[in-house]
Amino acid sequence: MLASTSKNNTMKKLIFVAVVLLFATNTKAQIKTYSTSGFDFILSYALLDDTLNPNVIPRFSCFLHINQNFHFDVAKHFGLFTGYGVRNIGFIAKYNDALNTTKKYRTYNFSVPFGFKIGTFGDKDPFFFFAGAALDIPFHFKEKTFWDNKKVSKNTEWLSDRVNLLQPSAFIGFTFPNKSSLKIQYFFLDYINRNYSYTESGTTYQPYGRFNASNIIAISYGRYFTGIKK
Repeated sequence: MLASTSKNNTMKKLIFVAVVLLFATNTKAQIKTYSTSGFDFILSYALLDDTLNPNVIPRFSCFLHINQNFHFDVAKHFGLFTGYGVRNIGFIAKYNDALNTTKKYRTYNFSVPFGFKIGTFGDKDPFFFFAGAALDIPFHFKEKTFWDNKKVSKNTEWLSDRVNLLQPSAFIGFTFPNKSSLKIQYFFLDYINRNYSYTESGTTYQPYGRFNASNIIAISYGRYFTGIKK
C-alpha cells in the first residue's frame, strides 16, 4: 500500500514537471525576440517657473542621439521592449534685462526605457502605438551665457550637481509604416537642481535658487525601431 502511494506521488511529480516544461517550451516558442537600433531628432522645452520670468525657447538637437532596443513580442499585436540610449536635451531661457541675457542649458543623458507596444510589428510596414517609462542619468552638462547674442561664458561638467542625477519620465508615441516614429516625453522631476550652491571668495551662491520648477518636455522624431536584428 505504501509502495503504491509512493509510486502515485512520484508519478504526479513527474506529470507536474512535464506540464511545467511543456508550458515553458510553448511560452518560449511564442515570444519573438529581436533587437533594433536607431536615431532621432529632439525638440525639448522646459516648463520653467523662474522668478525672473524669462521667455523659454524650444531647443532643437540632432546630436548625440543613438539607441538600442530589445523587443519581446508576446503576441501577434502586443509586445514589450527595453533598451538603452544617449540623448541630448535641454532648454533656452531669454531674459528681458539690460544685457539681453540668454541662457542655454543642455545635458547628454544615458537613458533606459521600459515600454509596451500595440499594433503591427516587423521590419515591413510597421504601424503601432507605444508607451512606457524611462530613467535618464545626465552624465555631461553644459551651460552657456550670452549678452546681446554674444557668448560671454561657458561651463561644462561631467556628472554635474547642477542638474538632478535621476530624471524619470513617461512617454507615448507611434511608429508609422515608413518606419519613422514620433514620441512625446514628460520628465516628472526638475531638470535643474535648484539647491545647487558653490562658494567663491567666502561667499556662497545659489545660481538656480530662483527656479521653482524646470520640467522638460521632449518631442522626438526619428527611427527608433528600425534595423531589426534577430
